[in-house]
Amino acid sequence: MGKEIRTVKMIFNKDGHGSLSTRISIPKSWSDKLGFSQENREAEIMFDEEKECIIIKKIKQD
Repeated sequence: MGKEIRTVKMIFNKDGHGSLSTRISIPKSWSDKLGFSQENREAEIMFDEEKECIIIKKIKQD
């Protein structure tokens, strides 16, 4: 069990009303290892302002 680090760019999208939204893509291999699929795609995200990090967790389904 190790850590894999990748540098990615944040994507900024402007909608038809001029509002901005952001996205960050993660590698498909990471999504597969966490158990995400097109049918099972719920995640919990946490922003830690003190540590300046974002944590993504897969929500386990029964």
